[in-house]
Amino acid sequence: MRKSELIQAVSETSGVGASDVNKVLDGLCEVIEFQLCLGRDVGLRRLGTFKPMDRAPRRYRNPQTGMISRTAASRSVAFKVSSTLKRALTAVSATDSACVEAEDIQQARRVVASLMADLK
Repeated sequence: MRKSELIQAVSETSGVGASDVNKVLDGLCEVIEFQLCLGRDVGLRRLGTFKPMDRAPRRYRNPQTGMISRTAASRSVAFKVSSTLKRALTAVSATDSACVEAEDIQQARRVVASLMADLK
């Protein structure tokens, strides 16, 4: 799913205009990026947690020349899926991907909601 498709789906699901959804999504991405740059974790319930990670410099060997070089230290982002989302994905895959066969987003939401109710 691309950003434009996500915006359209959220707009249809929430009843909010696509331009407003786009502004909120852009703002959300900006805030997450800023917090990660400060070294802070960003958790979104039902989705997961973004966590900044520092990667140490390491040595590697070029297989063509045999020369040993070093990579610089870098920063990356790890994402840990929430247990709620993990359970939903497991339930959906167990029922032959009913959401993929759904005709629209509302039907897919009903399928996921019923699967989550069965898990409780």
